[in-house]
Parts: sequence; structure tokens; C-alpha cells
Amino acid sequence: MTTRAAASTPPGRRSRAAAPSPPPAWHRRPPLRRCRVNLNIGAAGIFTGTANLALASHDADLADLSLATSPPWLKAQVNNYAALALLKDGGDGTLSRSFDLDFGGVALGSGTEEALLAILNNLPLAEQGFTDLLSSTATVVSGSGFRFTGCSVNNLLGRVSQGGCDIFFDTDLPGMFTEVLSFAVESSNSSGCHRFRDPVTLTIHGIVEPSSVPEPSTMTIFGSGLGTFILHVRRRRRTG
Repeated sequence: MTTRAAASTPPGRRSRAAAPSPPPAWHRRPPLRRCRVNLNIGAAGIFTGTANLALASHDADLADLSLATSPPWLKAQVNNYAALALLKDGGDGTLSRSFDLDFGGVALGSGTEEALLAILNNLPLAEQGFTDLLSSTATVVSGSGFRFTGCSVNNLLGRVSQGGCDIFFDTDLPGMFTEVLSFAVESSNSSGCHRFRDPVTLTIHGIVEPSSVPEPSTMTIFGSGLGTFILHVRRRRRTG
């Protein structure tokens, strides 16, 4: 019968496991090689093609062995980013190409002016199928004197417009008014690409001019003063 002596670790010391030996050369995983494919994104559209791929089994002690492979098939789609533009659908005011909305001068107390605008995903019609979706919501940057409603879109297709962005100008108070709205430009598509582009700015101007027609109370005071003056002149003529 044989006996084995168990090795013990002296108190106060930690046992150290032996370092594993490296695997044999034939068992080691070879380093990965990456294949880079370049795509020209200068034009929108769908692009397809194939690549030649030659694989072989290599061993330092043996002759290389060619491996049967199929040419990889490549496909990609290049989209235009969404682009926001504003259109004038009707109502009051004039809209310039630089997105300045001018209501001009209006009389005090003449009612509410209203401009009807539409939001457009502004890209060439020929590339409509290769355009990101547009989402946007208007926010006030500075100024006051105007109201707006419906100035937002969600997943608007390329070359499609959506109305309902209405700007209101109240004429209750005299003065010169300016307000700046910012439209965020959110561009996205079904592949998961999601980008925020530079916002589009809408600047609104309007002037409420005081009315040139005297108010009724002013006419009453003026008429009363004129009557008193005429009566005074008649009395002087009688006494003279």
C-alpha cells in the first residue's frame, strides 16, 4: 500500500496555484481579419453589388488548400436627411423665402390677424423614396405679441407638407412687435438612424397703429367745448 503526503500551507501564507500551460499551437485561435467595404454617399438611392472573396487553408508544413466560397452580396440604401421648409397656405401677412412673416401695419382694435402656414419636408421629388422622415415642434426663442397653434409634425414623408400651423396677431395694444420661433429638425428612418439637424427659424413682425378716428368720448368733449365757445362769441356780440 502506498501513501501520499498532503502538502499543507504554513499559517499566514496563501497558496498559489500553478500557472496553466499555454495551449498547443494547433489549438490557438488565429487573429480575426476584418474586411472593409466603402460606400460612396454622394448620391441618394439603393446600391447593390458583389465582392470577390478568395479563402484558403494555410499551414506552414503543408500546401495551401483553396476553400470553396460564394461571392458576398452587398446592398445599401443612402437617404437624404430631412429638411424643413415653411409654406404660406393663406390668411394675412406675407412670408419671405428666408422665413420672415410680416403682418405689416394694422389698425388698433381691428381684430385678430391670422396667417395660415404649412410645414414641408423639403427635398427633391425625384428622391422622395430616399428621404428621412421629418419630425418638428415650434418653440418660442424670443419676443412676444403673437400666438401660434398646430406648428408640429411627426414622421412627415419626403416632399409632403402638412398644414395647420396658424400664427395669430392680436391688435388690442399699439406698438411694434417681433417674435422668433425655432423649429427643431429631427431626421429619422426605419434603419434606426436618428439625427437632429440645425433648426429652422421663423421671425414674425407686426405693427399695431393707433387709430386716427377720435374716440366717442373725445368727440363729446370736443363738441361740448365748441358749443361753449360759440355761445361766448354770441354774448360778446350782443353786449357790443
